[in-house]
Amino acid sequence: MDGVLHTLLHIVNTTDADDTYHRIAVILVRNIVALHEMSITRMAKLCYVSPATLSRFFRDVGFKNFGSFKESLDRHYGFEIDYTREYRDLGSSTASKLEALRSPTLSSLADVSDTLDQRALERLAKLIHDHDEVVFFGHTVYQYVILYLQQRLSLFGKLILADTDVVRQVDEARELREEALAVICSPRGQSMVNNGVVGELYKNRVRTALITQNPNPPFAERYSLVLSMGGTPDNNLSMIALMFLVDQLVMLYYIRYHGELIV
Repeated sequence: MDGVLHTLLHIVNTTDADDTYHRIAVILVRNIVALHEMSITRMAKLCYVSPATLSRFFRDVGFKNFGSFKESLDRHYGFEIDYTREYRDLGSSTASKLEALRSPTLSSLADVSDTLDQRALERLAKLIHDHDEVVFFGHTVYQYVILYLQQRLSLFGKLILADTDVVRQVDEARELREEALAVICSPRGQSMVNNGVVGELYKNRVRTALITQNPNPPFAERYSLVLSMGGTPDNNLSMIALMFLVDQLVMLYYIRYHGELIV
């Protein structure tokens, strides 16, 4: 279900409030729990559109059809995959629960600080600077972190792209050419391999860089740069590690290219 929510929220966040698809996405998010039991006719009535319009909506946002959408509702990881029982079941003490969350976070960040290769990070900054077309690929939560990088680098007149819609990323990879730079954010080092993005990039001979926490990622030899950021991929710690890395990348970019700052 969380994959469906990511897709719907992407539409909510990137379309105008009076857009038909925006209104459909808002209604579906607000009624997400009840959608399992609905036929397309009932769901269309809920959204104030025809079944044909709703069917077209599902195809346009990345589902093969209504049935594919319903199947995706049954595949989920949910909130508790990010906040394990260790965090949630520590009796009645709120302080103990928060400490159980805080301690591994600080430990992971310390490991990132010790592990991160500054030279590799500087190489990534240079690759981003030297390529006119730079596209980041990764799951939605990591792409939102990269949107911060996008905003920071735009102050240097540098545009990077990062689509938060994972479904569209394979098509985007297919369109890139070898003069582009593709940066893949994959803590375990294999998600973008499994969903076909990396395969399309290799076919087009696109220059690639990988940001990962996996010391032995698959096909490592095919990347122009593998940046091992350290930390742990457990729970939400990979997202926090990436935020830490991105902030350092922004500062390195500033140190090297401060003369290009426009704002």
